[in-house]
Amino acid sequence: MNKIEEVLDKAKISKDRMFPILNKIDRIWLAHHELPFCELIKLININDVDDIEFTKKLDIFIETNNIK
Repeated sequence: MNKIEEVLDKAKISKDRMFPILNKIDRIWLAHHELPFCELIKLININDVDDIEFTKKLDIFIETNNIK
């Protein structure tokens, strides 16, 4: 979980970087609302990425799982 915190801390620098991440996490969480947040992050399976790669991985997860 520390890597996710690191990515989000770096994204705080710019709203343009933070809002897309939060929006995508929100969409995924709404589709999997029964999961605790930590389990959601495990489901997404994101390791060693920066904020731009994190956003891309979220997009891939959303597309792969047909999340609206």
